[in-house]
Amino acid sequence: MKFQEEIIFEKGKVVGIQNNRVIVEVERSFNCKGCSLEPFCMTGNANKTTFELINTLQAKKHDKVSFELNPGSRILSSFLIFIMPIIVLFLIYFFSKDLLLLSENVSILLSLISWGLSFLLLKFFNSRLRKTNFLKPKMVEIISN
Repeated sequence: MKFQEEIIFEKGKVVGIQNNRVIVEVERSFNCKGCSLEPFCMTGNANKTTFELINTLQAKKHDKVSFELNPGSRILSSFLIFIMPIIVLFLIYFFSKDLLLLSENVSILLSLISWGLSFLLLKFFNSRLRKTNFLKPKMVEIISN
C-alpha cells in the first residue's frame, strides 16, 4: 500500500496586494478545526485569518482564489513547535546528568532553561523558514473576480 500525502485546498478572498504578494483572507474551515497548529496559524478573529501568498496568478483585490497547503510543511511545523522543545528538554537533562555528571537538581534546572531557550531557537528557525517558500501556501487558481 502506497502512502499518499493529503494536500489541503483552501479558498479565500484577496484583501490586499503588496509588490508580488497578495494578502488572502480565509474563513476557518473544517480542516483548521482538526489541525494541531490552529491556535498558532489562526491569528485573526475567531472565524477569519489572513495568509500572505506569492501572486503567481496575477490576482487582483477582491478576487477569490484557491490555494494549497503542503502536508510536508504542516508536519515540519508541528515537529518544530511541539516535539523539538521536548527533545531538547530530555537531551539536555541526560547530557548534563550522565555525561557531565552534574547533580540531578542542576540537570533539571539546565534542561528547563534549555527548554525555554529552545523557543528562541524556534523563533530563529521561523525567521529563516519564512524567507523560503516551503512553509507558504501556494496559489492554485483564481475562482472568480
